[in-house]
Amino acid sequence: MLIYELNVTVKLKKAVKFSQIPGFLSKNINYSFLLDKDLKNLHSKNHIKPYSLSFLQSHEGRKDLFDVNEIAFFKIRSVSPEIIKSMKYCLENSKGFDFQVLGTLTTDFAPTNIQSLYTMSPVVVTISIDNKSYCWTKKDSDILTLKNSLETNLKNKFSLFVNDSVSFNDDIIELIEIKNDKPFMFPYKGGKIFAYRYKVYFANNSHARELAKIALALGLGEKGSLAFGFCEKGR
Repeated sequence: MLIYELNVTVKLKKAVKFSQIPGFLSKNINYSFLLDKDLKNLHSKNHIKPYSLSFLQSHEGRKDLFDVNEIAFFKIRSVSPEIIKSMKYCLENSKGFDFQVLGTLTTDFAPTNIQSLYTMSPVVVTISIDNKSYCWTKKDSDILTLKNSLETNLKNKFSLFVNDSVSFNDDIIELIEIKNDKPFMFPYKGGKIFAYRYKVYFANNSHARELAKIALALGLGEKGSLAFGFCEKGR
């Protein structure tokens, strides 16, 4: 499997706090989709998106605040070269962003031997409690529910974008390390999103290895178009 990656370098026109990054990026990227009919239609549909998106990043390391005129970058990944090509065009040619696009770089790679993934941006998982949807938290649920939700989400992504199916009897995730005690909180559409960073270890079987690749391409968990769940290979 080839994964296609678009690296976008930008100069910010406004300051962005860490908690504002999901809304900031999704607003601007969704706006760029107006230049492409297929991407515009994709945005309007309420289903899993065929790409993952990283948070804003700095070559100086993790930051809680990005200042006006600061240079930053973010990454977009997909298993579809057409999606990456279209997003590259839209980002390079749209006007009216809250950032200036300074440059883009497209690469591809074939991942191998993924034993674990680290979530560079926090992961969102929603669960149902008394017929109401909530973000998964350590306080309100358990690790088995988290594991099952992450596995189901990965199998859905695999079925949608690789046009194949995975047996739900396969053991996919072997271990989950939760990297922060309290969830990150992000304001969104008048509500709050709660999310954690994880290191996820995958089982040693062929299906788990394929789903690990899907996670690297399309992210772990939900709300990938808001930049949640973007992964890098664990060390």
